[in-house]
Amino acid sequence: MSVRPMSKCQTVKYVAAAGFLFLLILFFNYNLLLSEQYNSKVEEKKSDSEERLRRLERLMEREHPEIGNGQLEKRVNEIEKQIQERLPSSTDLLISDGRMNNLLGRLQKIEVTLKLLDNQRKSYVGIDSRVDLIEYRLDKMEKSSRIASSKNAKNNSCEVVHDWQYPFCDEKVQWMKSRWQDQYLCIVEEHKVDPFDMCSIIIYLSEVEAWCPILPARRKLPQNAPARRKKAFLERANHNLMDRMKQDHWRWMRQRIKRMWPLWINGLESLLGKNHPVEEHPVKKIFLYMGSFANNPAWFRQAFSGAPLGELVQWSDVIACLTILGHQVIISTRKEELRDHLSVPKSKSCPSKRREDEYDLVFTDYVGLAFMQKELGPNFSQYRCRLRILDSFGTEAQFNYFNPDRPITKKTSSWGHQNLHLQQFMTMFPHTQDNTFLGFVVEAPTNITKPVLDPPPGKKPIGLVYGKDSRFWLGKDNYLKVLAKHLELHGTVVGSRMAAVPKSIKNHRIMNGRDYQAFLRSVKVYVGLGFPYDGPAPLEAIAQGSVFLNAKLDPPHSRDNTAFFKEKPTARKLSSQHPYAEEFIGKPYVYTVDISNMDEVEGAIKEILTTKVKPYIPFEWTTQGMLERVNALVNNQNFCDHTSRWPPIEELKLIQGLETESCTQTCKAKGLLCDPAFFPDINISKSFQTLGIKCSSEMSKDSLHAPSYSTIDDSCLLQRSALLFSCGDSSPIYRRVCPCRDFQPQQVALCKNCSYL
Repeated sequence: MSVRPMSKCQTVKYVAAAGFLFLLILFFNYNLLLSEQYNSKVEEKKSDSEERLRRLERLMEREHPEIGNGQLEKRVNEIEKQIQERLPSSTDLLISDGRMNNLLGRLQKIEVTLKLLDNQRKSYVGIDSRVDLIEYRLDKMEKSSRIASSKNAKNNSCEVVHDWQYPFCDEKVQWMKSRWQDQYLCIVEEHKVDPFDMCSIIIYLSEVEAWCPILPARRKLPQNAPARRKKAFLERANHNLMDRMKQDHWRWMRQRIKRMWPLWINGLESLLGKNHPVEEHPVKKIFLYMGSFANNPAWFRQAFSGAPLGELVQWSDVIACLTILGHQVIISTRKEELRDHLSVPKSKSCPSKRREDEYDLVFTDYVGLAFMQKELGPNFSQYRCRLRILDSFGTEAQFNYFNPDRPITKKTSSWGHQNLHLQQFMTMFPHTQDNTFLGFVVEAPTNITKPVLDPPPGKKPIGLVYGKDSRFWLGKDNYLKVLAKHLELHGTVVGSRMAAVPKSIKNHRIMNGRDYQAFLRSVKVYVGLGFPYDGPAPLEAIAQGSVFLNAKLDPPHSRDNTAFFKEKPTARKLSSQHPYAEEFIGKPYVYTVDISNMDEVEGAIKEILTTKVKPYIPFEWTTQGMLERVNALVNNQNFCDHTSRWPPIEELKLIQGLETESCTQTCKAKGLLCDPAFFPDINISKSFQTLGIKCSSEMSKDSLHAPSYSTIDDSCLLQRSALLFSCGDSSPIYRRVCPCRDFQPQQVALCKNCSYL
């Protein structure tokens, strides 16, 4: 009988079947071999563990009878707990049986459990990792016994340092001691941390993450020693900076910096002419990340038609100032650039070691801060003490502080909650001493000294209405009518709702910088509408010889009654549209009036028109003033370590306040300013004794008005959290203990003897 040959298709099927059978047999044999290898490995480790435990018991009984098996039992308890958390419920009885209470029996129970897991065909890798965990814990037992037998135990030399610069150190140490297993691969495997060694924990929390100060003995190690900085050379030419700002989105800022560069150089030469050591400082590497503009790039294009010019002004001036002072400045305005400049960890759950070429300072804003936290993950802590947040309206303690277990206020804000030191927030105006006044420069030619010229006969003086958005004009008809009787009103309005602007107003829309400055020279009265708040424009008008008509706000505007402040991290109460102009400048340059009271408005206008004023710029708003201030802040303000003390402690003046009085008010009544940098120095019992206060009792707690003492029972209160020190808070029953200092006239950020350090 002839054999019918297989078709090509059948041949392929048989070959495939044979191949599959071969692979199945190979896999079975390999699996069996793998099982035997792992079982052998498990048995070897268990046998070795038993012998090591016996040896350890004998060592402890012989050399340390006072310790006995208590410490070993505690360690084995920890082993059991770790395994029990990872076992199915069917094995719980093996662990909870209390009849076998000797250590060897306990270890045998662990071995039985591992066999049970093996029989249940659990992952070999899982079994191996559990045996490794037992091995690791036994390693720690042996190490603990060696340490206990040492007369000079290094573990006992490391303690948590209560440093106001690192308020979360103790909290992070406690987490590491109790929860290190949650990040075993990162903490133990990657960074070789010994979770039973306090020194090892603190080294990790200070040199990898940055929650604790670096141990004194390790500060001189190469990886921790401060890098040697070369001396800065002042930059008088703007070519390099302009080359870096060629892109179109820089156009508005580039024009401002280039236009004002001669003023900057004049300010620099003026400081040098006074023998100010402005060039005696090292170069710092500074990263500037314009987060709000990276999030909304359209604002760059809208700068010529009404975008947030206040923020652009401040960023422009900070960039120019730092460049002239000779620092290495890197600027970023793109989201995607952040990862190119800062240290991004390989894993979102495990920080990487600090880079040696990192930045000394990082300037950003709240939006940029959010981007950084998202991109950097666990590496973000490395930048915390180096952050400087440009914050137009300021951040107060109750909104910055975040502790779900101990909330300090029921008020909320979509901003804040950063747990930074309040002085790391840098404001446009010195409206709170809790934050740092950074400021900007008021643009005005330095050679203008004459008042605004009187108008030609038959012409009214010019009044320029401060309101680029037509919405600001709504409801101001009566006010504008009174002004129009005495002034030829002009505006620079943008927007589609022009119906809100009276037809009699001569509108110029937004003019470029040079045209606007030239036009201001003819403006007699700069007219406020009540909004926007705290802008740079009124100071520019005053610098050109105008008088600012400042709108009084009664009741004061705050988050309690004004939508604009609802989400701001501040409880400030603005008494006028421009509090700085009202408080620090005043008449004859600033008239603060109730714009709903037509008689008051009329009287103010008549008085203004009979007064001639010369152009005026307070020193802190000049290029010279900003160079001096920024130089002092960049070189002396330090939230990372205590290598420099600034302001000098000799400037501290300790004063006790009255009930309901904040430290801001207490210091102001003495012609001084509250300086929060001194709060850690006075938050001690000795401060009460210095002021002659006898405390019936003393306690520490989270409080916005500590340190203080009660007029009810004479008890004294100290601050528990360094993040809650506040100049601005008060209490009806506590009298505050306040850190005050003097200040330079027209330079409130600096004390009289601290600007040259």
